[in-house]
Amino acid sequence: MPFVIHSPDDPGDINQVELFLLAAMFGLVVENCSNALAMLYTRKSIGLPKRKWGEYFVPLLLLINNGANITYNLTSLFIFYDQVTCATMARICNVSSHLVFLSTDIYILFCAYTISNRHVWVRNISVIIVLHRLGWAVYDIYESYGSFNEDIPFCEYIQNPMSAYYSIGDIVSDCFATLVNVVVAAVRLGRTSNISLALIQRNLLRSIVIVGTSVFAVYTGVNWVNQFWLGFAYAFQSYVLARAVNFDLMFDESLGERLEKKSMLQSVLLTAGKLPSHGSLNVTITRPKRGKNTTFPGRPEGIERQRTLL
Repeated sequence: MPFVIHSPDDPGDINQVELFLLAAMFGLVVENCSNALAMLYTRKSIGLPKRKWGEYFVPLLLLINNGANITYNLTSLFIFYDQVTCATMARICNVSSHLVFLSTDIYILFCAYTISNRHVWVRNISVIIVLHRLGWAVYDIYESYGSFNEDIPFCEYIQNPMSAYYSIGDIVSDCFATLVNVVVAAVRLGRTSNISLALIQRNLLRSIVIVGTSVFAVYTGVNWVNQFWLGFAYAFQSYVLARAVNFDLMFDESLGERLEKKSMLQSVLLTAGKLPSHGSLNVTITRPKRGKNTTFPGRPEGIERQRTLL
């Protein structure tokens, strides 16, 4: 049997102050997504290394994500719907919400795939995860719907209990992207590499925040019954997703530009004439003899060897 959400026993349970706070939270999401769309329109680069197909794939993905997030929040106030608009607007709200979550999952998986140097296993697992999440989306859109209750009167959202577990797909996606970022940061990147800092600041932190938000949304959906706090939790989740997905747009320097830069250690070696100025930098520094440290001109003593320079 389906269960009802977004339907208080008494419509007065959501008072004017709570309605104002919900509208303000929805407004923050719309404002952030609108700014992102404006920046997408004016920028050619969106913060990832340019690929033949990725140069157009990521802006299109961000366009879908931000447009769907705006639609999701504008259609979430079920208190304004009547018997004519209830079913249609509830369907639009549900479809747009799944577009937000699915495009977010694809985006963070694509970031993890790029950071992994387009590793084939990361790509294959990401495709499986996306197809799994897409299946949940189709199932929930088919099973869940809006229905106007004339006895209250209120537009109720009837959530199928089985399809409500679609958040599992989001959590799996977020955890996998976080794992990829952790492994790449721990195994492949040097301590003084610029990309190490960019990875931790943008991709790893973003993945962890999205995992926490997804778990929080599942917890609230299972344990909370107050309509105001449920609506506020969902609005907060969409706001965090909007900020996380649009994080790279807030930087003037793209991640692609940072990838082209040399690390601090590479710059020192180039200045000293130890490294070639062109081509791929993949240099191994021999371990010094016991009791001696290897130092480089222009750097304080104590900077020891780096096995691989990125």
